[in-house]
Amino acid sequence: MKKLFKSTKISLLLALLLTGSAWASSPSAIVSSVDGNAFVMSDGVTKTLREGDRIDDFSDVVTEEGAQVTLTDYYDHKYHLSGSAHIKITRNQIELARGYFWVQSFNQSESFIIKTANAKIDYTFGEAIVSFDPYSGKTQILSVRGGFDMANALETHLKVNVSDGQFSFVSNNYEKGIPRVPMQIGETSFRKITGLFSGVMPMTPDSIPTNRMNTPKRGIASVPSSAVKMVKIPTTRVKKVNVAHLYKSKIAAAKKIKHRQMLNKKYTKKSGVVLRVYGMKSKFVSKLGTKKKKVAKRMPASVVAPTKKGTFESSLVKQYENQMRHDSEVNELIDELKNYDQDYQTSY
Repeated sequence: MKKLFKSTKISLLLALLLTGSAWASSPSAIVSSVDGNAFVMSDGVTKTLREGDRIDDFSDVVTEEGAQVTLTDYYDHKYHLSGSAHIKITRNQIELARGYFWVQSFNQSESFIIKTANAKIDYTFGEAIVSFDPYSGKTQILSVRGGFDMANALETHLKVNVSDGQFSFVSNNYEKGIPRVPMQIGETSFRKITGLFSGVMPMTPDSIPTNRMNTPKRGIASVPSSAVKMVKIPTTRVKKVNVAHLYKSKIAAAKKIKHRQMLNKKYTKKSGVVLRVYGMKSKFVSKLGTKKKKVAKRMPASVVAPTKKGTFESSLVKQYENQMRHDSEVNELIDELKNYDQDYQTSY
């Protein structure tokens, strides 16, 4: 009885191990196309991806900068991975570690999940572009077609539904991680995001924002559309002007105007006044009507040339002497008392 129990226990253990190994090595996706360098990491082994390779469950797919990989799984999905991206595949769930990831789902009956470090996205049918930046901790989603429920990874009840042509994001720096209210995206932004994936097009042409938004142009809110009329503004033709002819006519008209002529006076009489010119390289002393003669060269600044006192300077010295506080004899006495530390002054 004990031998039977032991053999049964051993067989159960072997069955569980075989089941676990079969589960771990079960295929999850196949590589449809590879552009550039991409790698798959599974069971501690890293190898370069080639078209037609099998991707097992719990495997990591990494792309280099500028590379692109397209995967097809067994649940009617296509996964497009841009350059510098990293995902982990686990059956009906994709974990996006970094980069841009475009999912196209043709399955309308089952539910699938996309996870990042701070967000969770549930969907069935449709396609969307999801990105995650590990440095800023921001998860973004652009719904190309279909509805995607986006929620915080820790607060799954805080979620929003992102429908056709809308985008949203989850960031720790925005509203404490609450998903942003979905907003409509424009054609320019749509082209920029989809341009990250070379050769990938939406499942239907109706997914492009320009094909879905064929709405009339917005008019003035205060005026009904029926009252708006097109007003044609008449244009006037500008006559060509002959510039050369106009210039000649202006010159002819200017010549007819008589200008007042200035009288040129000639001074022929000699006055005999000495004229001194300063500010030039060489000085001259001349008389009107006589030839100019050179003056002696300038003396150095350190040599003081003796000069005669003029009338103005002589009168100034005389007035200064008249303003003396004391007589000349008293001033001489004050000069003799210089040894004393007193404030004696001879003038004001």
